[in-house]
Amino acid sequence: MLRVALLALFALPLASCGDSGRGGSVSQDAAPDRTTPRMETGAGGCTSDSDCDDAIACTNDACGVGGTCRNRPDNALCGDGQICSPLDGCADGCEEDLDCNDDVFCNGTETCIAGDCFTAMEADCDDGNECTLDRCDPEIDGCAYETAPGCDAGMGMMMMAGPFDPDRDYMGSFVVAPAPSLGCGAASYSFGVAIFRRSGSSLQVQAGPLALVQDPAPTGATFDVRFSRPGCADYRMQGEFTDSATFRATWTATMTGGSCTVCPNQNQMIFASRSDS
Repeated sequence: MLRVALLALFALPLASCGDSGRGGSVSQDAAPDRTTPRMETGAGGCTSDSDCDDAIACTNDACGVGGTCRNRPDNALCGDGQICSPLDGCADGCEEDLDCNDDVFCNGTETCIAGDCFTAMEADCDDGNECTLDRCDPEIDGCAYETAPGCDAGMGMMMMAGPFDPDRDYMGSFVVAPAPSLGCGAASYSFGVAIFRRSGSSLQVQAGPLALVQDPAPTGATFDVRFSRPGCADYRMQGEFTDSATFRATWTATMTGGSCTVCPNQNQMIFASRSDS
């Protein structure tokens, strides 16, 4: 009986030491495991706006629905002429093609892609006519066309010109000189050939990227074709045939609105010679 009591007496301090030692240590180590860890970004990754700080001063950082961070660029937080990149912060950049325009036609068309300006290697002056040698002339900052060997001084194939017949001669391809061109954002155009075609009741003239129309078609040697690019510019070719193979005309491009108002209006006299035989 005395032996049992002594064993119980010595056992109590051992149990007490176990609870305050190993048991206390386990409790402290387990505390972080019971705390929900803070995730950074991504779906379900934020609980407040401060969790979404991307260290980019020009972005508005917010924790959105579903715990998803949204870091939206705000160009107003940058200086003049700069845009906010979500990766690099404020930097020189672009929002639209017009921001990249350097007003130099011969170095190609500039475009804005993902905030950076890119340009074509050179302007496209190919008029698809075997009777012209095509190049971009930096002195006039536009396309220039020279007569190719085997063609006449009028830049057309050797042919006899006769009296103009509206039923017959409002058809065909004509080389235009000087070639009208403008490199300025959405208002840009360039052509060295005008293709005439009567279709139904209208006269249609394809001048590079522009499709000009007169409806109803003219019944005499004078014509007036037009094309309008809404919110940008109006284009017009108004002229008269001197015979079946040649005409002279006035080419105009008038800026009417939007970003095109920064572009210069165009007004020039042009001469054309039939290139189809």
